[in-house]
Amino acid sequence: MKKSRFSEEQIIGIVLEQEAGRPTAEVCRKHGISEATFLRWKAKYGGLEVSEAKRLKRLFTSLVPARAVLAVWHSDDNNVRPHSGLGSATPIKVATRMLPKAGPGHAPVAINARSGHHMRGLPL
Repeated sequence: MKKSRFSEEQIIGIVLEQEAGRPTAEVCRKHGISEATFLRWKAKYGGLEVSEAKRLKRLFTSLVPARAVLAVWHSDDNNVRPHSGLGSATPIKVATRMLPKAGPGHAPVAINARSGHHMRGLPL
């Protein structure tokens, strides 16, 4: 991808100009950019302050560390953290109690991983 002639701070400033009420066409003309470029920037940076963009860039310079952080959070959320909607139990504990057993001494039958862990309405 071609390097932008604008820094992230400048891009956020341009997006904020438009969000403050200046017409998009006027903002684009003033800064010498196309509306397509502006819309791409707005989708990426809209609503962000410069400090937030810097923080996100510092936290996650690539997808690898972001995925690692997400995996740790996901594991903690499902296996450690109690959920008030599940009677202060962990989702894995509720799932283990609710899933049918394959037979005496066997592990619970697997559930669809895409179904999520929210089991509203199921008795604890």
